Amino acid sequence: MKHLAIIDIGSNSISLQISEIRNKSYDIVEDYKETIRIGGDVFKSGSFSETTVKSIIEVLERMKVLIDKRGWSFIRATATAPFRDASNAKEVIELIREKVNINVEVIDGTEEARLVHLFVSANFQINNLSALILDIGGGTTEFILSVNGEIVFSKSVPLGITRLTSDFFKNNPPKNDEIVILKEYINKTLDEMPINKSIDTIICTGGTINNISYIYNKRVHLSDTPIKYVERKFLKLIYNEIKNKTFEDRIQIEGIDQQRVDIIQTAALMMGLILNRSNHKGFFTIKGGLKNGLTIDTLNKKGIKMHFQENVDVRMARILEIGSKFSFEEEHAKQVTKLSKILFSKFKDFFKLDDENWKLLEAASMLHDTGNYISYDKHHKHSYYLIMNSDLIGYNANETEIIANIARYHRKSPPKKSHEDYKNLSGKTRNLIKKLSAILRIADALDLSHKSLVADINVKINDDIIEILPIPEKNKKIDLEIQSSEAKKDLLESITKRQVIVK
Repeated sequence: MKHLAIIDIGSNSISLQISEIRNKSYDIVEDYKETIRIGGDVFKSGSFSETTVKSIIEVLERMKVLIDKRGWSFIRATATAPFRDASNAKEVIELIREKVNINVEVIDGTEEARLVHLFVSANFQINNLSALILDIGGGTTEFILSVNGEIVFSKSVPLGITRLTSDFFKNNPPKNDEIVILKEYINKTLDEMPINKSIDTIICTGGTINNISYIYNKRVHLSDTPIKYVERKFLKLIYNEIKNKTFEDRIQIEGIDQQRVDIIQTAALMMGLILNRSNHKGFFTIKGGLKNGLTIDTLNKKGIKMHFQENVDVRMARILEIGSKFSFEEEHAKQVTKLSKILFSKFKDFFKLDDENWKLLEAASMLHDTGNYISYDKHHKHSYYLIMNSDLIGYNANETEIIANIARYHRKSPPKKSHEDYKNLSGKTRNLIKKLSAILRIADALDLSHKSLVADINVKINDDIIEILPIPEKNKKIDLEIQSSEAKKDLLESITKRQVIVK
């Protein structure tokens, strides 16, 4: 299986995600979505209209063209709330099979919750938390309580944003009495959900809630990353800002999705009521959801195990995934990381480093050679680019830039103020990069052969001299590793103001 195509037919949109399979990882090569309110018919009349069915077929035909262009692909298509509720769902599924040659699998709320949890587990370290996961769709919302990485509660309830807007809001903008009635309805349903102050974190998926987080990031000038945090005070601010605006006036709000101007108020209102019960100061959102969980689940069923299975160190799993995506030498990366950790422990007090600094060096050590995927020549510079454009879980934008720079300077020229990406950093950050790069240069040199010949390292730091004494594996010769380290000690000598001897 070279490509996997996932189609998610939801209440507000139909999404296609095509992934190219790469060993223990996958690379998304197509992410296409069309907004189509197929849930509107069902929530009002109980069935799909001819017009809606025609639109579904047309969208799927366009997606099938995109899939066929990639060559042979395994296709998995799923449908959620509207197809669970529509009286003519079976007829529509048969028509899709006949017209587009795609088999649609209708999944229930329990399975939808499991798949969303699978996706969230691949992006958040939740195996030691009590996490409330909300998949906020157009027809339903899945409430998932995960404790120590295991689902202890899941329920699909009819609190879908499109459904609620259609059922309760009849005016543009909604009137106060409509809002009061909707609040009462939502609160009654929330009484049955496990929302309390024992919850450590709240994580949300869904297009409309992600649109709110996108607007927030625009306002506070944050980068557009897949995972975002939204402060409770902003949620209240945006709700008050839009509640008296007509749908037409809401379009003027920077970052708002024009297809969601009518339903975004409902999403903000419901999320506010949930936060009131948990007393949290904010919540996380993550792009993706069901279709991403479907990708992981389908690959698992095909016998392809991802690095980021549930209950693992998600941060390291994502690093391994990125490394695999760029065909890195995993054993060399792990050996360099091992040697970096030894050297880090020896220089920790001298350089005044802490455990957070180690996490940066660890990532850079694992990914320092990813640039070879583009070309060996100047691969250190290519590594910088690839790391900067990868989604590193557990690191913010500033930390990712530090990691990329450490990897950038694992060979060739040491950091210089004339280097564009380096000179724009703060003096404190540049100093940290120098220290960690100096360690990585030595660690990489001590695995010159990529055969893990060095078992341990002793370090002696004196007033004028630093001695680095690598200890070989039994009966192994490390003459070339020592010679290589001598050639890459320049940065360490420069920042310690001491002669460095490797022997």
